Amino acid sequence: MPIACRPILATPDIFDLFVPYETRSRILGCLSAYDVAKLDLSLGGLLHNQRDRRRYLNPVRDLLWDLVTMKGLIRDGMKLVVFGKDVCTWKDRVNDERYLTRNRNARKKVRLFLVGTFPIMGKSEETLRKMIGFTINGISDELRMFGDRYQLKRIAEDLAVADDRDKPFLMAFGAPLDPYSETRSGSWFKVTDVPESTVDLRIYVPTFTDRLWEEVRLPVHQIPRCFGLQLVRSIFAGKTHVRKAYLLETGVQLIENSVDRRILIRLNIFLIGSLL
Repeated sequence: MPIACRPILATPDIFDLFVPYETRSRILGCLSAYDVAKLDLSLGGLLHNQRDRRRYLNPVRDLLWDLVTMKGLIRDGMKLVVFGKDVCTWKDRVNDERYLTRNRNARKKVRLFLVGTFPIMGKSEETLRKMIGFTINGISDELRMFGDRYQLKRIAEDLAVADDRDKPFLMAFGAPLDPYSETRSGSWFKVTDVPESTVDLRIYVPTFTDRLWEEVRLPVHQIPRCFGLQLVRSIFAGKTHVRKAYLLETGVQLIENSVDRRILIRLNIFLIGSLL
């Protein structure tokens, strides 16, 4: 919930609540990074040192509930990429005092688009099971899990006799699957249960074809949200419009250039950029 930066909050009674380490750790651990940043600004000096700031002001805490599982899977090769015009705002706002003061009572949304991949070959069955089952809120759709495991098996069998053993598998994050809907193209699913309410998060749910071709499809109506452009044709002036960042164990790292050009972004018949 929004926390107003008023002097009345910085009373000895409230501040004393955060003095015991265990109490303070439990309270801050239940808040999003953005709420902790506003609370620290309100009380003044709530976060004692840089270690506290790295722990509680990690922007990834605004997107995912289970950072422990995420960190373990990233060490095993999973990649999470966010992109969109608000990536820099989301990354920097927890350390931007002017932004926090200006928006202390506002519920201005930051719109982010999340894509996940993991390597198929060279991983144990248990690791692959965990990566397929990784979700934003800890809730996975059983029908989705069954379909993803089947598609992973098909692609892995092809890779066993192919040269491209580095091929990644596009994740679906356990998004709900409608068994009565014939899905012919990938779609963006809005996640309603994220730790920070000012984050409008969309995850990409790929089709089998997307996974084969390593492509993410972007509808025309999402162009302004992704790139901040009013005219679709402006995108084709260059590929620097794609603001993107990796979610890492230690936080967020902006991606300046895509080196291996894995996972292409497709707008209808046009390839307009790459994510990895």
